[in-house]
Amino acid sequence: MTSTNGTTLTLEGERREALGRHVKALRREGITPANLYGRGAESVSFQAESRALDRLVTDGGRGSLVELTIDGEKHQTLLRTLQRHPVTRAIMHADFYIVEMNRAVQTTVPVHLVGDAPAARLPGAVITHLTHEVTIECLPANIPSAMELDVSELEELETALYVSDIAAPEGVEVLTDGETIIVRATHSRVTAAMAAEDAEAEAELEEGAAEAAASAEESSGDE
Repeated sequence: MTSTNGTTLTLEGERREALGRHVKALRREGITPANLYGRGAESVSFQAESRALDRLVTDGGRGSLVELTIDGEKHQTLLRTLQRHPVTRAIMHADFYIVEMNRAVQTTVPVHLVGDAPAARLPGAVITHLTHEVTIECLPANIPSAMELDVSELEELETALYVSDIAAPEGVEVLTDGETIIVRATHSRVTAAMAAEDAEAEAELEEGAAEAAASAEESSGDE
């Protein structure tokens, strides 16, 4: 259970003059409006190519360190927020936060499942990945691209692995509640229903046998 090494992603942008209603024209031209801000820094309105921003997000930009260049000036940043169109899911706006390399930051990174779960080979097994990202705190240079959880420890049905089962690398603290379930092995609904029916039938047989025994005992007493 380890974390993969993080990488610094890059994005090119330029200062933005269009504000308010005028940003619609930018989007039609394949350009996405964005803002840059940070502790003690003046907020900067800028714009970037929509395709480049899409690639950044696809490559893990939601949790990785991003080297943002605006008009030739470089900034070490984190992508803090994304606004998407409710129907098309296209990125409408993005906010980047300037980080200080010697100051710890909080961010979210994805959880990747690795290995083979022995429980998956059991009859009627269903393996469900419930939590797909965790919040961590560390220095910007130590941000991992993902946290890995080895599911080979998932050996039986109706068991689970938790956030506390992730071994964070040195210098990285996981802030998500350790009792949060990451992955769970359960019976399929069909298997669970069949097991419930079998248990009900067995209970009815036991109840019938008990009634028969009680009836036989009463008959013996009457004699």
